[in-house]
Amino acid sequence: MLLSKGYGFMEFKSSSDAAEAMKLIDGSVLDSDKRLTTVSSKTAGTASSSRGNNCKLIVRNVAFQASKQELAALFSAFDSLKRVRLPKQIGGEHRGFAFVEFNSSQEAQVAKESLKSLHLYGRHLVVEWAKEEDEQAELGAVEGLC
Repeated sequence: MLLSKGYGFMEFKSSSDAAEAMKLIDGSVLDSDKRLTTVSSKTAGTASSSRGNNCKLIVRNVAFQASKQELAALFSAFDSLKRVRLPKQIGGEHRGFAFVEFNSSQEAQVAKESLKSLHLYGRHLVVEWAKEEDEQAELGAVEGLC
């Protein structure tokens, strides 16, 4: 028997579709529990539109044998590559993620979309928008996004 954690997520093509679904679902009862709906502020569909001038990507799941030069070669296909950083552990080995910065948010978006299915050394690279929290939590540094 599967136990419900009591929550679920839905994604819609438009905000009007989401609003209509919320009207239908909110307050309804399922298995004697009243359902409540809220809008999530971290949805995949709004990430690119709310990114504005963000020029920095975080690349996760980087194989440990991958080098900064190899990542730079992958992302340099997009003309405005500014910088690639591969944070290292105390022992000198990198930590399995990288930051890739572009001169423009448009180039960062093109790179993100173009490389979303890329595998390097048998590992699927996860390319996402970097946030200041990523920099602070994973590097201990405070730095702007552009």
